[in-house]
Amino acid sequence: AFRQSNVLGPQRRIIAVIPGSRRKEIRDNLPTMLRAASHYPQCQVVIAGAPSIDASLYAQVMESAGLKDCAPVLFGKSFRLVAAADVALVTSGTATLETAVLGTPEVVCDRMNGSRLVYNLYKRLLKVKYVSLPNLIADSAVIPELLLHYCNEASVSHWLGLLLSDTPERRAMLAGYEAMSRRLGNNDCTATAAEHLIGTLKNC
Repeated sequence: AFRQSNVLGPQRRIIAVIPGSRRKEIRDNLPTMLRAASHYPQCQVVIAGAPSIDASLYAQVMESAGLKDCAPVLFGKSFRLVAAADVALVTSGTATLETAVLGTPEVVCDRMNGSRLVYNLYKRLLKVKYVSLPNLIADSAVIPELLLHYCNEASVSHWLGLLLSDTPERRAMLAGYEAMSRRLGNNDCTATAAEHLIGTLKNC
């Protein structure tokens, strides 16, 4: 029904592109994501538009990257798009966790300025092994994190190829999602937070 209502082919695999919700994120990440996805012309690429961003920015970024009108932009349908997709390219942030919860294999892409020097600086400053929420929650490399200069057309394309069909990498990622979900649990978060607050207040 989602494919039909958005004029998407019923048989072709979908690559969902989630380039972030800020203008700089979109400018930094969208060209690389689209170039990588273009290696799979048998798939249909669909961009999730951020509600605060005008459609003209996506058109401008695609045109300046020589990718004019290469993919439709859907607004207000991000969750349904990701759920319908076979694989997603996602800028680091809460969208990575949402994608994992929806059970769609993903590649984390975050170019920023793509500098190796900046990457080495961040590596020294960071006190955690991972930056994406699914990996942090699972405490393992469930999804690939392609950051800065590692976020390039060849690397992203390589991971797309590994995840578009029923491969060991895809199966391992889906198993990692299940482990992550078990850690998250299914308790009512409001009730759980209230219990912790009440317990803390009683101990004051």
